[in-house]
Amino acid sequence: MKKLIISTCLIIVQTTLFGQKLDPKFQEYIGDRNDSYYFFQYGDGRGLLKPSLLEYELDEEKTFKLKSSEAWTKDKGGTPIYTSENIIIFKNGLNKIEIVLNEKDSSYNVRSLYNFSLASVPNSDTVFISAHPEAPIYLFNKKTFEFTPLPLTGSNLYIRGSYLFFEAPRYSDNYSSFPMDVYRVKLADLKNPEKVLIQVNKWYPYTDNVLYASTDPFLRLDGEQTYGFYNLKDQTVAKSPGIATQDIIEIKGEPYTLKIAEKDGEKLFKLEELPKLPKSFPYKISETDNQNPKGEIFQYYNIPLKEKKMTGTVLTQYLMYDAPEERLRELTKDQLRFLRNAFYAFHGYKFKSEDLTEYFNQFGWYQKLTMGEKSNEDVVLWPGEKERIDLIKQIIDVR
Repeated sequence: MKKLIISTCLIIVQTTLFGQKLDPKFQEYIGDRNDSYYFFQYGDGRGLLKPSLLEYELDEEKTFKLKSSEAWTKDKGGTPIYTSENIIIFKNGLNKIEIVLNEKDSSYNVRSLYNFSLASVPNSDTVFISAHPEAPIYLFNKKTFEFTPLPLTGSNLYIRGSYLFFEAPRYSDNYSSFPMDVYRVKLADLKNPEKVLIQVNKWYPYTDNVLYASTDPFLRLDGEQTYGFYNLKDQTVAKSPGIATQDIIEIKGEPYTLKIAEKDGEKLFKLEELPKLPKSFPYKISETDNQNPKGEIFQYYNIPLKEKKMTGTVLTQYLMYDAPEERLRELTKDQLRFLRNAFYAFHGYKFKSEDLTEYFNQFGWYQKLTMGEKSNEDVVLWPGEKERIDLIKQIIDVR
């Protein structure tokens, strides 16, 4: 029955319900299918606006015209938050995401669900999904329907070229509220994220090497407070007009700002083009009052694997990931125990055993990972890591 409901939701009979009240201020874009564009209208809390799934079309003036609407009731199985081609994603309650693809469905739970974000690799079955800034980013394979947790924490996902871009909180005792840092990681090397810009208020990646960003402290160029286009390749910046990044949507691969306009006394959505990229980037970031992305930082979660050194011990990443079973059998039982728990330490697990806590606290990266608010419930292991842990445990059990 559920599959039938979902199919109906995606096709939508082209009739506007009698008495249906709509308001763009309460509507959120959730994706497109062919030449139809879908928004979900949330209720306004007073019952004047009802939850509804809306289907629009674009006219020549880039204005959205309503084609149909359907009241959304509780029996439909959750709130739709994303749709494209043959996939639809629902939010069920506070901590559950359900994915329906080709009439097959699955779900997974997160500690809390807000700031949902999704990014698909072009011409691929690979999809990255995040639930909120402090939860792991998941890799979802549309072909195998498998979820794989990544050693990355963040939200607001974008794919540009060969990189995944995302943001994560910048924790520090110096702040009463936590600004965001921007990261990118190569799709071919997901264990080594790179921090590219710190303390951003809002941002948007134009290309794999150019970001628009509003930063804090504010960027000052020629003595004026401004926004900037950041060239990550050579650490330069150019002035930019302000962009309301929360209103940016991508239509058929092109970004636009979604504005609420008024036509014939009716409020409606209209697309506006973003500012064009500058032809030159005349300012060096180091010459401004803005902080250098490579300066001293407080980061807790997205520490690259290559920076997690275990100097002064017998443990190495070679033993963790690559050493054959014969080499592992040369280690003592205590060494194997620390090696097995190193996988959890790499993800910021807070140990209850005093000896494990003391052992891993000798490494600065572990202290940073455990200083934040991330709970042990958010610690997830890659499938390959689980296999190595099982192998080490088998060796320990026969001692």
